[in-house]
Amino acid sequence: MGSPGARKRYQIEMAARARAAREQAKRARLKRGTAKRVMALWNAALAAGWRTIFYPTVGTALDTGCHFLHVVCPACHQLGELDLRTIDIHPNAPLGAVVRRMSCRRCCPHPPFARPLGATPRSWLDELKWRPELKQELREPEAVYEPNWGRSQAKRKSDKQ
Repeated sequence: MGSPGARKRYQIEMAARARAAREQAKRARLKRGTAKRVMALWNAALAAGWRTIFYPTVGTALDTGCHFLHVVCPACHQLGELDLRTIDIHPNAPLGAVVRRMSCRRCCPHPPFARPLGATPRSWLDELKWRPELKQELREPEAVYEPNWGRSQAKRKSDKQ
């Protein structure tokens, strides 16, 4: 008996490719599910006030869709966030490396490390952006240089009340 013909080899190879594609899709699905559980555990631990005993990787955060990393400065309580899609960092780097880079610039010369608040799919700042319907009327500035300006302002306030 000889070796299988070209058609049979083609069928065997296509079956092997299909089997490999199914296995790869299954591994990707399991990996994505595990990554979601890891990010959920990390965010829940941070929300409960636990100290971070581990940091997920940047790739894990990006795979789960948690693109925004939120931090707070423990000294001045300044909030900060970073879009992980915009930085050039290896996907296997832990989020702790990114957190260290986000240390507060206001608390110089020795800023404390930022404390992570979690990673989310949406930016917190999207909800706080300026909206046109909230635009206020522009008024002419009042003359601050006039004598007794402070008294006149206090009098106007007391007259309105």
